[in-house]
Amino acid sequence: MTKILIQTVAAMVGTFGFCLTFHVDRRHILVPTIGGGLCWIIFLFLTGVAALSLFPATFLTSFFIGVYGEIMAHWREVPTTVYFIPSCIPLIPGGNLYYMLTGLIDADYIAASKNAVQLALYTLGIAAGLAVVMELDHMRRQLSKKQWERK
Repeated sequence: MTKILIQTVAAMVGTFGFCLTFHVDRRHILVPTIGGGLCWIIFLFLTGVAALSLFPATFLTSFFIGVYGEIMAHWREVPTTVYFIPSCIPLIPGGNLYYMLTGLIDADYIAASKNAVQLALYTLGIAAGLAVVMELDHMRRQLSKKQWERK
């Protein structure tokens, strides 16, 4: 339990640091910081308790964080990316990128290819989760617009 708490706090601190580095407005820093912690908790649950493999866990985590970002952005009246992108920082596979490049430099192509596959799964999971949420939100807006035009 302590390990999970430490990891969650680290995810939140990393997200907070990302927000500061990229000059997210101070009024909006708390929401993605909480989102970063939530993102890591969901990912740990999906990979640990639910025993999902890498792609489904990353996809579902990204999907849930995308929904969180859409809801919070609608509530706070800001673009979704202000909340979604920083909240997904804990999912970024920095270790896999590092070990893939180290494997290429050391001519350890087996390790490089293994990490490249994991890197691709993480990346596709994040992108697909975001894309699905954005498309569902677009469809919701189109339906609302059509219903408004009928009245």
